[in-house]
Amino acid sequence: MEQPPDIQVGEGTDTRTGAEIAEERIADFKRRMNAQLVGTFEILDLQGLSLETVPESLRGLRYQGIVHLGRNQLDELPEWIGEVAQNLIVSSNNLKVLPNGIGTISLQGLAAHNNALESLPKSLLDSSNLHTLLLQGNPLGIPAGILASRSPAEILAYYFESRGEKGRPLLELKLLLVGRGKAGKTTLVKQLAKERPSARESETHSIAIRELGLRCPRGSVRTRAWDFGGQEILHSTHQFFLTERSLYLLVLEPRTGLAQRDAEYWLKLIETQGGGSPVIVVMNHSHGRRWPIDQVKLRRLFPFIVDFIWTDALHGDGIDALRNTILQTVEERMPDVWLPFPVRWRAIKDRVAGMDENFLTYDDYVKICVEYGEDDPDKQADLAGILHALGLALYFGNDPRLHDHRVLNPSWVTGGVYAVIRSESVREKDGQLTAADMPRVLREAQKQKVVKAKDYPPETHPFILELMRAFQLCFAHEPEGEPGGADRPVRYLVPELLPEFEPEMVEAWDQAPVRLRYTYEVLPPGLLPRFIVRTHPLSEDAPHWRHGVVLRHGDASALIRAESDRPQLEVFVLGGDEDTRRVLVTMVRRELEALHGEMKMAPVETLELTGEGDRWISVKSLREMEEASEPTKRMPILPEGTAEVNIPLELDKLDPPESRAIDRDPTVAPAPVRVFVSYAHADERALKRLDAILGVLEQQHGLVAWRDERLISGDEWDEEIRRRLEEMDIFLFIASQRSIVSSYIRDTEIQRAQERREKGEVEIVTVKLEACAVDEDSYLGKLQRLARGFPSIAKATPRSEGWEQVRKDLLPVIKRVSERKKAAGERQA
Repeated sequence: MEQPPDIQVGEGTDTRTGAEIAEERIADFKRRMNAQLVGTFEILDLQGLSLETVPESLRGLRYQGIVHLGRNQLDELPEWIGEVAQNLIVSSNNLKVLPNGIGTISLQGLAAHNNALESLPKSLLDSSNLHTLLLQGNPLGIPAGILASRSPAEILAYYFESRGEKGRPLLELKLLLVGRGKAGKTTLVKQLAKERPSARESETHSIAIRELGLRCPRGSVRTRAWDFGGQEILHSTHQFFLTERSLYLLVLEPRTGLAQRDAEYWLKLIETQGGGSPVIVVMNHSHGRRWPIDQVKLRRLFPFIVDFIWTDALHGDGIDALRNTILQTVEERMPDVWLPFPVRWRAIKDRVAGMDENFLTYDDYVKICVEYGEDDPDKQADLAGILHALGLALYFGNDPRLHDHRVLNPSWVTGGVYAVIRSESVREKDGQLTAADMPRVLREAQKQKVVKAKDYPPETHPFILELMRAFQLCFAHEPEGEPGGADRPVRYLVPELLPEFEPEMVEAWDQAPVRLRYTYEVLPPGLLPRFIVRTHPLSEDAPHWRHGVVLRHGDASALIRAESDRPQLEVFVLGGDEDTRRVLVTMVRRELEALHGEMKMAPVETLELTGEGDRWISVKSLREMEEASEPTKRMPILPEGTAEVNIPLELDKLDPPESRAIDRDPTVAPAPVRVFVSYAHADERALKRLDAILGVLEQQHGLVAWRDERLISGDEWDEEIRRRLEEMDIFLFIASQRSIVSSYIRDTEIQRAQERREKGEVEIVTVKLEACAVDEDSYLGKLQRLARGFPSIAKATPRSEGWEQVRKDLLPVIKRVSERKKAAGERQA
């Protein structure tokens, strides 16, 4: 549930009280609801009005969208609050309890973070449609990792189970050791385990996970120490295992002379991925001397540093001081360790966390649950998800590609992933492999003592590769939209194993009319490989290398390249007309923004000024300074100085003027146009470019597209599909050999679209994905076909031009619908 920005009210000459403003807003909102001028995208904004009670006039509102009551002074909520809206924001108030009436079947989202909640009502368990639950910043005793990563059902299951059987703290800790290769991490773990280290300790080739015991004053804590291999090629995978609410040991060594740089690099990664988890900086190889580092600077930049400890792991120097610091940190700064955990779940947790098996079938896991007293299937699934969140096991029950009905041993999973990442044979093939290559990959890894090949029987090989795909470590490099492609062996490409150096290219990238630059504090090693994975439908038959990729859309091309000598990413876009370039720019920026959000990074985005060589301006500043009445302004530029800047001219490279006008004043936004995408699931692979196009249309033209990628059978999702068919404005049919013979698509989806079209309620358009009989069909052949100039998308050369024509042909349809909805709204008003 997205929250709107904070809005200041009551400023200037407005002398009304917050309660008066609230009543006026509620009355206006109800009036527009009655006139059917309010859609579910709109927010009834009552935040920041210093309200001490919820206005009685809200009672019975029954709104399908969001009511925002955050940042007020509410001590309690009325029992009828659950009737008000399907989505409620009551964050940043003074609430200690929630009323029982807040839990209703219709409730879809509840944001109650940053209150003083001490308990939750059991009625929330009845909110079967609840998909968003924000409870952070309340003294409820729920681990932050569960609040951040689990579904509302899992959060509530944990809370009520642990409340019913109090008295046993969790007593689990994830300890992560990171740092450069050969810094002494493995030797350090052995010393903490009171084992004798070896001067010839072999280098960790993946992640070694071993159990340690910590005898804290409040009880013994079981600790799973994750010893990360330090080789640079492995760094991009670390981000998937660096978790919040863990304890980190950053191990540095002085011999390379790069300790200060390494410290800032790793601490920045921990900051972005670890969510402020405490870090102990270990200055290893300090036998006989305390080598220096800039502690003052590091403490200033990274206040989550607990302490600096000088050790020599081989000789045992400083180990007692390190152990004592760890114990003190767990006692004082790791509250999740001491949170309550359901007693009967504890036994299951201990059994699964200590499993010797590489994986348990889900049936075997269920038997363990029943053995220890948990026979509720929903709670068994909830517990599997919680074990995943705590890092004690891996379970992907929410991902249809990965769940495979298994509960996984983390060591087994990481070993399989690292076997591929380190494979020389895959590197020699420029990062490409299929499941049939896995036996050779595993034999190579066994020689390197990374895994035992026998632990990975043939039926697990596709699973490991699909796991890597879900982690955005590889992508399925498949022929796009070709008949029969779904039946071919899936070929994967691992960006980390691509050729290292940039190939020669004929494009004059230095003359590109659009150049963007992203500057980071630290350029995370996994950023560009993940970008390559996410955008692979746009890079078919285009150059890839480890530090860059070329994307194509229509007749426009984009080069995205990481700079090896500085923390920067550069984007060059050329070819095509201004509109096509802008579409490609939007696709690139959307994916980068999504990655920055996932990786919790906020780089500075700058744009090269038109006609100016290497003179750059902040995109954020351009957006903030744009005014219709004053297009040209003097603004600061990089690397130094100021310049007269034509702001609309520069921003037109990135977004169309009408899109920016809506961003500046959301009240001028037209009613959203809803598109229902009807397609056969066998064509899923061929629709990745369509997703990118719909994303651009959503951002630039207010489109709201829906296609359910989880759809397996019509009956399973029949109710949801029928609801969407009633809400749609445009029915987009993807015609293929599979879709035109689908009885569900024809008898349910097309039939309803036809009925609504005859009433003038919807538009119907088709895309011919491949050679099929759609043009000869007595009804389908009469429908407006997008990209009619191509026999089919599969026959377009390149296919990106076919998809770009789909976008261009869809635009006037969107405009017609938008104007019709606007006229209808004006008549109702």
